[in-house]
Amino acid sequence: VASRPFPGLEIRLSHEAEILGTGGGLSNARRFFEDVEFFFVHNADVYCELDLGWALRTHTSSGALATLVVGEGAADRALLVNGEGKLKGWIGEEGEKIAPQAGNNLRRVDLCGIHIVSREIFDYISEEKGMFSILRPYMRAVSQGRDIRALDLGGNFWLDAGTPQALETLQKRLGSPGFVAS
Repeated sequence: VASRPFPGLEIRLSHEAEILGTGGGLSNARRFFEDVEFFFVHNADVYCELDLGWALRTHTSSGALATLVVGEGAADRALLVNGEGKLKGWIGEEGEKIAPQAGNNLRRVDLCGIHIVSREIFDYISEEKGMFSILRPYMRAVSQGRDIRALDLGGNFWLDAGTPQALETLQKRLGSPGFVAS
Protein backbone atom coordinates (compact mmCIF):
# COMPACT_ATOMS: atom_id res chain seq x y z
CA VAL A 1 0.00 0.00 0.00
CA ALA A 2 2.76 2.44 0.96
CA SER A 3 4.57 1.91 -2.38
CA ARG A 4 1.55 2.87 -4.54
CA PRO A 5 0.50 6.45 -5.18
CA PHE A 6 -3.06 7.37 -4.25
CA PRO A 7 -3.45 11.03 -5.34
CA GLY A 8 -5.34 13.08 -2.78
CA LEU A 9 -5.34 10.28 -0.21
CA GLU A 10 -3.03 9.97 2.76
CA ILE A 11 -2.55 6.44 4.05
CA ARG A 12 -0.97 5.78 7.42
CA LEU A 13 -0.22 2.32 8.78
CA SER A 14 -0.20 1.39 12.44
CA HIS A 15 1.48 -1.84 13.55
CA GLU A 16 -0.15 -4.06 16.17
CA ALA A 17 2.19 -6.54 17.84
CA GLU A 18 -0.98 -8.28 19.09
CA ILE A 19 -4.41 -8.09 17.49
CA LEU A 20 -6.30 -5.25 19.17
CA GLY A 21 -9.70 -5.36 17.47
CA THR A 22 -11.14 -2.32 15.74
CA GLY A 23 -11.44 -0.30 18.94
CA GLY A 24 -8.02 -1.20 20.29
CA GLY A 25 -6.42 -0.65 16.89
CA LEU A 26 -8.02 2.77 16.60
CA SER A 27 -6.87 3.68 20.11
CA ASN A 28 -3.35 2.50 19.21
CA ALA A 29 -3.36 4.74 16.10
CA ARG A 30 -4.84 7.80 17.85
CA ARG A 31 -1.76 9.95 17.16
CA PHE A 32 -2.54 9.83 13.43
CA PHE A 33 -5.91 11.51 13.89
CA GLU A 34 -5.07 14.48 16.11
CA ASP A 35 -5.18 17.00 13.25
CA VAL A 36 -8.22 15.73 11.34
CA GLU A 37 -11.91 16.36 11.85
CA PHE A 38 -13.02 12.91 10.69
CA PHE A 39 -11.52 9.81 9.08
CA PHE A 40 -12.38 6.44 7.53
CA VAL A 41 -11.94 3.13 9.31
CA HIS A 42 -12.02 0.39 6.69
CA ASN A 43 -11.41 -3.27 7.52
CA ALA A 44 -8.56 -4.57 5.39
CA ASP A 45 -10.45 -7.69 4.28
CA VAL A 46 -13.57 -5.84 3.15
CA TYR A 47 -14.32 -5.14 -0.50
CA CYS A 48 -17.18 -2.75 -1.20
CA GLU A 49 -18.42 -0.94 -4.30
CA LEU A 50 -20.13 1.85 -2.34
CA ASP A 51 -19.22 5.39 -3.43
CA LEU A 52 -17.09 6.44 -0.46
CA GLY A 53 -17.25 10.11 -1.52
CA TRP A 54 -21.03 9.97 -1.22
CA ALA A 55 -20.71 8.19 2.14
CA LEU A 56 -18.38 10.94 3.39
CA ARG A 57 -20.76 13.69 2.24
CA THR A 58 -23.62 11.88 3.97
CA HIS A 59 -21.60 11.71 7.19
CA THR A 60 -20.50 15.33 7.18
CA SER A 61 -24.01 16.62 6.45
CA SER A 62 -25.54 14.55 9.28
CA GLY A 63 -23.43 15.94 12.11
CA ALA A 64 -23.14 12.40 13.52
CA LEU A 65 -20.23 11.26 15.66
CA ALA A 66 -19.85 8.24 13.37
CA THR A 67 -21.50 6.80 10.28
CA LEU A 68 -21.43 3.02 9.89
CA VAL A 69 -21.94 1.32 6.54
CA VAL A 70 -24.45 -1.49 7.09
CA GLY A 71 -26.18 -4.27 5.19
CA GLU A 72 -29.13 -6.55 5.85
CA GLY A 73 -29.08 -8.04 9.35
CA ALA A 74 -28.45 -11.77 9.12
CA ALA A 75 -25.35 -12.23 11.28
CA ASP A 76 -25.37 -13.44 14.89
CA ARG A 77 -23.90 -10.10 15.85
CA ALA A 78 -26.05 -7.22 14.73
CA LEU A 79 -26.59 -3.53 15.22
CA LEU A 80 -30.02 -2.29 16.20
CA VAL A 81 -31.13 0.91 14.46
CA ASN A 82 -34.36 2.87 14.51
CA GLY A 83 -36.38 4.04 11.52
CA GLU A 84 -34.17 7.13 11.16
CA GLY A 85 -31.06 4.95 10.89
CA LYS A 86 -29.74 5.94 14.34
CA LEU A 87 -27.82 3.33 16.28
CA LYS A 88 -29.77 2.27 19.37
CA GLY A 89 -28.24 -1.06 20.36
CA TRP A 90 -26.04 -4.02 19.61
CA ILE A 91 -26.47 -7.79 19.83
CA GLY A 92 -23.07 -9.30 20.62
CA GLU A 93 -21.53 -12.64 19.68
CA GLU A 94 -22.90 -14.38 22.77
CA GLY A 95 -26.40 -13.05 22.11
CA GLU A 96 -26.17 -10.36 24.77
CA LYS A 97 -28.17 -7.25 23.99
CA ILE A 98 -26.65 -3.90 24.69
CA ALA A 99 -29.35 -1.38 24.00
CA PRO A 100 -28.98 1.79 26.07
CA GLN A 101 -31.72 3.55 24.13
CA ALA A 102 -33.78 0.64 22.88
CA GLY A 103 -37.27 1.21 21.66
CA ASN A 104 -39.89 -0.39 19.49
CA ASN A 105 -39.41 -1.19 15.84
CA LEU A 106 -35.64 -1.56 15.87
CA ARG A 107 -34.14 -3.12 12.75
CA ARG A 108 -31.19 -5.54 12.75
CA VAL A 109 -28.35 -4.61 10.41
CA ASP A 110 -24.84 -5.94 9.87
CA LEU A 111 -21.80 -3.71 10.19
CA CYS A 112 -19.87 -3.95 6.92
CA GLY A 113 -16.47 -2.94 8.32
CA ILE A 114 -16.54 0.63 6.97
CA HIS A 115 -16.91 3.56 9.36
CA ILE A 116 -16.58 7.32 8.98
CA VAL A 117 -15.65 8.62 12.40
CA SER A 118 -15.30 12.06 13.88
CA ARG A 119 -12.18 12.69 15.97
CA GLU A 120 -14.40 13.15 19.05
CA ILE A 121 -14.76 9.35 19.25
CA PHE A 122 -11.55 9.34 21.29
CA ASP A 123 -13.52 10.93 24.17
CA TYR A 124 -15.38 7.60 24.39
CA ILE A 125 -12.40 5.33 23.73
CA SER A 126 -10.00 6.69 26.35
CA GLU A 127 -11.16 4.42 29.19
CA GLU A 128 -10.66 1.24 27.12
CA LYS A 129 -7.35 -0.66 27.06
CA GLY A 130 -5.90 -3.52 25.00
CA MET A 131 -8.12 -5.45 22.61
CA PHE A 132 -11.72 -4.24 22.37
CA SER A 133 -14.56 -3.77 19.94
CA ILE A 134 -15.29 -0.26 18.68
CA LEU A 135 -18.94 -1.01 19.43
CA ARG A 136 -18.42 -0.54 23.18
CA PRO A 137 -17.35 3.11 22.77
CA TYR A 138 -20.12 3.60 20.18
CA MET A 139 -22.69 2.32 22.70
CA ARG A 140 -21.20 4.55 25.41
CA ALA A 141 -21.58 7.55 23.09
CA VAL A 142 -25.17 6.61 22.21
CA SER A 143 -26.03 6.26 25.90
CA GLN A 144 -24.75 9.82 26.38
CA GLY A 145 -26.99 11.16 23.61
CA ARG A 146 -24.52 11.18 20.73
CA ASP A 147 -25.76 10.42 17.23
CA ILE A 148 -24.27 7.42 15.42
CA ARG A 149 -25.86 6.68 12.06
CA ALA A 150 -26.24 3.62 9.91
CA LEU A 151 -25.70 4.14 6.18
CA ASP A 152 -27.36 1.41 4.15
CA LEU A 153 -25.38 -0.28 1.37
CA GLY A 154 -28.44 -0.29 -0.82
CA GLY A 155 -27.73 -2.43 -3.87
CA ASN A 156 -23.95 -1.98 -3.71
CA PHE A 157 -21.82 -5.12 -3.71
CA TRP A 158 -19.99 -5.89 -0.47
CA LEU A 159 -17.89 -8.87 0.62
CA ASP A 160 -15.82 -9.79 3.65
CA ALA A 161 -12.95 -11.46 1.78
CA GLY A 162 -11.38 -12.88 4.94
CA THR A 163 -11.63 -16.55 3.93
CA PRO A 164 -10.11 -18.41 0.97
CA GLN A 165 -13.62 -19.12 -0.40
CA ALA A 166 -14.66 -15.45 -0.17
CA LEU A 167 -11.38 -14.37 -1.75
CA GLU A 168 -12.05 -16.73 -4.66
CA THR A 169 -15.53 -15.20 -5.07
CA LEU A 170 -13.99 -11.73 -5.15
CA GLN A 171 -11.33 -12.76 -7.66
CA LYS A 172 -14.05 -14.09 -9.97
CA ARG A 173 -16.05 -10.88 -9.63
CA LEU A 174 -13.02 -8.73 -10.43
CA GLY A 175 -11.73 -11.03 -13.15
CA SER A 176 -8.32 -11.05 -11.49
CA PRO A 177 -5.85 -13.91 -11.60
CA GLY A 178 -5.81 -16.01 -8.47
CA PHE A 179 -3.10 -16.06 -5.89
CA VAL A 180 -2.50 -18.28 -2.93
CA ALA A 181 -3.48 -16.75 0.39
CA SER A 182 -1.35 -17.89 3.28
